[in-house]
Amino acid sequence: MHPGFWWLLAALAAQRLAEMATAARNVRHLLASGAKLVSDDGYGLLVATHSLFFVAAIVEAWYAPWAGVGVWTLPGLAVFVAGELLRGWSMLALGGRWTTRIVVLPAAPLVAGGPYRFVRHPIYVGVALMLLGFPMAFGLWGTLVGIGLLNTVALTRRIRREDRALAAAVAS
Repeated sequence: MHPGFWWLLAALAAQRLAEMATAARNVRHLLASGAKLVSDDGYGLLVATHSLFFVAAIVEAWYAPWAGVGVWTLPGLAVFVAGELLRGWSMLALGGRWTTRIVVLPAAPLVAGGPYRFVRHPIYVGVALMLLGFPMAFGLWGTLVGIGLLNTVALTRRIRREDRALAAAVAS
């Protein structure tokens, strides 16, 4: 596999670890401010999906004869970068309210700035683009399909839970 694959995968793993630390810190601050953590938030399936993404990408890159760079690489990287930029913009718009969990801050208005002006769940769109673009860039077709399907299930469950929790907070 092309060395760029390993460098980009390592950078993505480091990014995710840093994000998990930031998210944990934000959860602590939000809870200290009176926020409520939604225990049934679908977090486990999201963690499993992202963990499996890394495992699947490594296994397919290592063993699949079709994996590698090709005419699909630049379009895949473009989709990946678009997803990463949308995720980053979404995180910036949420500021200290960004977490990987569902945490509801009572009486706080929904964030309506940044990409949230245009899309209800832009961070999840960014995640989907990233999880499609990265395997596409390196011809990891099994990872693209498998993780794409699993991510669709995970995000569908997560969005339902998030919307329900936010609606209940607004109603109270």
